[in-house]
This record gives sequence, C-alpha cells and structure tokens, in this order.
Amino acid sequence: MAAMTPALLGPMILRANHVRYRTSAAASLSAEHCVPQSCQVLSETESRMLAAVAEVFVPTDQDPLLAVQSIVEHLDRRLACCLRRMVPAYRAGLAAIDCECVHTTGRNLLGLDFEERLRFLASLQSGHKLTAFFSMVATECGKALEASGHHTA
Repeated sequence: MAAMTPALLGPMILRANHVRYRTSAAASLSAEHCVPQSCQVLSETESRMLAAVAEVFVPTDQDPLLAVQSIVEHLDRRLACCLRRMVPAYRAGLAAIDCECVHTTGRNLLGLDFEERLRFLASLQSGHKLTAFFSMVATECGKALEASGHHTA
C-alpha cells in the first residue's frame, strides 16, 4: 500500500522524497469535520467530497484538519472568482467520482475509510476517464497547500 502513495501523489504534490503521507485508516478524518462553515460555491456535499479527496494530499507532518479545511476554503474562493468557469466541471467531476466509486467499490466516496479511498483514487490517476479531472483537483490541492503554508516541500 505505501508504495502506491507516492505514485498517487505524483510530482505536482511530492516535491521532496522525505515527505511521507498518511497511509493508515486511523489517520483518516471525518470529511464532515473538514468542511468550512460556509462555502460560496460548493454545496455541503461537494465540500465533503472535495475534503475526502484532498485528505490524501496532506503531508503527515501537517495538521490534517486545518490543511484540508484550508484546501476546501481556498478552492471554493477560487471557484467563486478566477475559476468560475470551472464550477460546472467541478460539480460534474465530483459527482462522477462518487458514481465511479459506487460502481467500483459498492460504496460512495464518503463511505470509504482512508485506505480504501487511497486505493480508489489511485485507480483514477492514469488511464481512466476521470484522470484529467483528478489531476486538475490534485494540482489545485497542491496550490492550496502552498498558499496556506501547509505544504513542506
């Protein structure tokens, strides 16, 4: 399992070989605790799904709750202004990830524990119809971590 994590995160997030990412289910967060109190663009469900995806990109040496909240807040703000044209793509992409998760695992994204979510998201990394959307979200998560000071490359 640990060997899959660096491949999942790829070069856009993993900038230093010494950064290790959480790989235990015990480290997983409840997505409902990571959602900001109010989002401008994303619905509560969309925010929770984004938080569940974003969690796999948070380095273990960071407070995962604060980092994931920062990612969701940052991306929601960007979707409200400079990425406004991408709102339909984010809505459709998050819904498609959830549908694919149900199809693949029999459960929705929010019903998976961290390890299961990590395996599922790794399957979207390349050669999948959702690869482009997943890569876009991964890039935005990296930008949000850097902007919030939660990234330690």
